[in-house]
Amino acid sequence: MALVDLRGREPSTPSSSAAMPRLRSSSLAAVVNAQRLVAAAATPGAEILVAAGFERAGGELIRPLDARPAPAEAVRATTLGDLEHAIRSAWAADTSADPEWSEENAARGQCDVTALVVRDFLGGEILLANVVREGVRLERHAWNRLPSGLVVDLTRAQHRGGERLTHPAAGEPLALAEARERDEILSARVRALLDH
Repeated sequence: MALVDLRGREPSTPSSSAAMPRLRSSSLAAVVNAQRLVAAAATPGAEILVAAGFERAGGELIRPLDARPAPAEAVRATTLGDLEHAIRSAWAADTSADPEWSEENAARGQCDVTALVVRDFLGGEILLANVVREGVRLERHAWNRLPSGLVVDLTRAQHRGGERLTHPAAGEPLALAEARERDEILSARVRALLDH
C-alpha cells in the first residue's frame, strides 16, 4: 500500500494562526499514486489537517485516499461554456419576445428567459433596466448577477443600434403567461441539450 509521509517536514511561514506543513516536491509527486496520507499528530497546523479529513490514530494523522472511480452520474459536470452553448443553441422564435426574431440576431427578445435559465443553473439574481436610445425608452433588458458578484449577460449583443441601459435593479422579468411558456420551452431545450 502506497502512502505519503508528511511527518518531519518544515512548517511554512504562518499566514494565519495555524501553519500548514511544507511538503518537498518529491512528497507532492508521491501523492499522485498514494492510497493514504500520514502526518505526525504534533505537526504545526494539525487542526487544519483534521478539518481536511485527516483522522487521529495514535501519534499520527491519517487520511485514506479513495482510488475507486465514482459512477459517471456522480461526477458529471457541465462547464460554463457548455451552458452558454446550450442556451444559445436553444434560442428560437418561440422563445423570443420579439415577433420579428431572426437567426441573424438570435439574442433578440431572449433576455428575460435567458436570465431565468441562467439563474436556475447558477443562482444569483436577475437585473432589470430600461433600454434607451437618444433619451427614449425602447424596452426592458434582463441579465444576471451571480452569487459571486460576477455579472453575466448572454443577450447584450442584441442591442446593435447605440442603445444604452438605465441603472439596473434586481427583479423578476416575467409577469405574462406567454413569457412563462417561453421560459419553460427554453429551459426544457437547454436541459435536453445538457442531458439533465
